[in-house]
Amino acid sequence: MAVGVVLEFDGVTVEQYDRVMELLGAAAGGPMPEGGLFGWVIATENGIRVAEVWESVEAFRRFSAERFGPKAGEVGIAVAPRISFRDIHC
Repeated sequence: MAVGVVLEFDGVTVEQYDRVMELLGAAAGGPMPEGGLFGWVIATENGIRVAEVWESVEAFRRFSAERFGPKAGEVGIAVAPRISFRDIHC
């Protein structure tokens, strides 16, 4: 079952997020990583909000731990996001 994932990063910029995605070989508007269906990011008063839809929580967690997390550290993102999951009704 598909799952919605919302990540709130305090003190992180859209530019930092874009740089992480570049390091991962992902282009803005391009395809999602394996297991990802679609997503978007916006600037907020305190940082950024990322909203994505994944095939499963496990697919998101795998990508986050194995790929996104290490690259985030390379661009100076040291704060862990607040993460919430929502079931998707299709």
